[in-house]
Amino acid sequence: MNRRLSLPRSVDRFALYWQAAFWCVIVFSTLKSLKLPMPYAASHYFLTYEEGFVKRGLTGAFLDGLGVEPTYAMVTVLGAVFYGALLIGVGCICASFIRSGSLVLSAATIVYAASISVVYLAGSLGYLDHLLVVLVLGVIWTQTVWGRVWSGLVLGSSAVLIHEGSLLLVLPVCYFAIFVAARPRGEAVAVLMAGAVATVHLVLTYLVVVFGGLPDEGVAKLRDSMQAIADFDLTSLLFEVISEKGASSLSALRTDIGLIAHVDSIVIVAPSLVALLLLFWTITRMGRMGGLTLALGILAALAPMTLRFVATDIQRWDAMSILMAFLVVFVAWGAAGKPLPEPAVERWMVPLFVVAIAISSGTKTFMVSHQEVDLYPFFEARQSLLYYLGQR
Repeated sequence: MNRRLSLPRSVDRFALYWQAAFWCVIVFSTLKSLKLPMPYAASHYFLTYEEGFVKRGLTGAFLDGLGVEPTYAMVTVLGAVFYGALLIGVGCICASFIRSGSLVLSAATIVYAASISVVYLAGSLGYLDHLLVVLVLGVIWTQTVWGRVWSGLVLGSSAVLIHEGSLLLVLPVCYFAIFVAARPRGEAVAVLMAGAVATVHLVLTYLVVVFGGLPDEGVAKLRDSMQAIADFDLTSLLFEVISEKGASSLSALRTDIGLIAHVDSIVIVAPSLVALLLLFWTITRMGRMGGLTLALGILAALAPMTLRFVATDIQRWDAMSILMAFLVVFVAWGAAGKPLPEPAVERWMVPLFVVAIAISSGTKTFMVSHQEVDLYPFFEARQSLLYYLGQR
């Protein structure tokens, strides 16, 4: 008799227990770093096209088109909504894994929930990364080939206009999803379809980068109009980014501190990232999806890490790679017919996941603006809440 190391499908309460465990862990990970939006992130919601086309201006232009004047409180609410939508989308994926009855897939949900990816996303509340991930989830949840192509074109183009870094930060997972959906038509056709969507986004990104900067006079006028609306002091960094000169951080790679920071960041994300990529490799092998699928999936997962060559937020890019790897696993699993890992695989993969969870649970990282990761029992989070309530 073939006994599987898996959850009994006939007992729904086991799935309920695992989903409860997932949400408990992801809430704990969120509390480690959850903060109100920083002025830099909040400033993006005030960008509009009133002085001409400008990179990252779509979100503010959309609010302006609705006749809404954003405030810091509104940005906080929108940031919470985007982050909540991201968690719900990831939670739906985890529910699919858990309902499969596989112990490996169920444990993989905890690997992600305990990862530094959740910690960093919670600590960057108000950043548009959350909205970008929600758009990608919209593409992934579309089941048909042409549905993914058209949603990829529309939602992906919107992502580029929201943030030009989307081309490497989140969109490679969309291209991978299109590829695996079109793969039954032949790998050549699948590459062509995914490549066509990627080319559109590449051209759009080029146009945004080249023509999305404003002259100094335009930047000054836009800043004055934004500051007249904003109820907090806008940061200078955003206006440096949207200027014609832009900003470059390649010099960070030329110092010993920069190189050490790169190594440290990779070490921090390695446990969760390696565990998820091993699961992805296992799924492609079981589904006989071929070497090209494996290569494209790995590239899609690691694509955010390449942003370290153009921007200094290396921990942000590396943490995002964990989420992209998790989404790649889900896309491949669905395309492969939702196979369940063999008992021999489960026997070594589950302990590996336990180690990854244990390491990630106690891991700290460098957060934006020198924020600290607050470990259990979350003294800083409680003090901040009490202070906030005392000011009301």
